Amino acid sequence: MSKQIPVTNNTKDTVYYGSVSIRPGMTEFVPEHLAPKNPAEKAGFDVAAALKGSVGDVTKRLPNYSIEQLKDMYVAEEASKTCRKTMLQAITDEMEGRALTEARNQLKAEFMEKSDDELAEVMLNADVAEDVKDIVQSIIDERAAAE
Repeated sequence: MSKQIPVTNNTKDTVYYGSVSIRPGMTEFVPEHLAPKNPAEKAGFDVAAALKGSVGDVTKRLPNYSIEQLKDMYVAEEASKTCRKTMLQAITDEMEGRALTEARNQLKAEFMEKSDDELAEVMLNADVAEDVKDIVQSIIDERAAAE
């Protein structure tokens, strides 16, 4: 069982950490891995305020939230009596988009360590996916521009 730590909700709305909801002014024990990591989050994330508004309005603000906050928003929306499937999809799309960007950046970092000859081999390999070749081509282009 993971370590539990107390989290106090100092906001006027219920906040969520995973499946744990904390009413205003209350303190609940939350699994350590779900608890706020930085002092700015110690007061709790106002998930109700974050989800307030139309799907379009909330979707525009999704890039401003951390992955943990997005997860809290998803859980809260899913548990809502008026659950909006389009909101769940928007939150999912945002998280998946970030994961894809992170994976692409990591892959690019790995390819940056390769020699020009190794990159050329990747480009000639018919089994390499086009999106990977796009990353490799961007590295080749960056190197050529730097010369």
